[in-house]
Amino acid sequence: MLESDTSLSTDMAVANAKKFLRTMAQPFGGKEQDGVSTWSIADLERHKEKAEEEKIRELRNGMNGANGAQVEGEDEYVDEDMDAAMMDVDA
Repeated sequence: MLESDTSLSTDMAVANAKKFLRTMAQPFGGKEQDGVSTWSIADLERHKEKAEEEKIRELRNGMNGANGAQVEGEDEYVDEDMDAAMMDVDA
């Protein structure tokens, strides 16, 4: 509802309502909705992949900031405190 539609006389409000209902009564094809209000299987798969990539990125960023460092070029997590503790146990 637009701000201009808030303070109307009764006859203007009825006219706007009729116009709205006529517009809503028009046929609306399913193809016109694709990618807007309905998603195809391909759209859903792309969204799922994007969400999974974002989750992986968040997990990696969280691990990097948690007293560890990611080794360049590897998907391995290095915890420096744990490495130092393991060195003390071996000695």
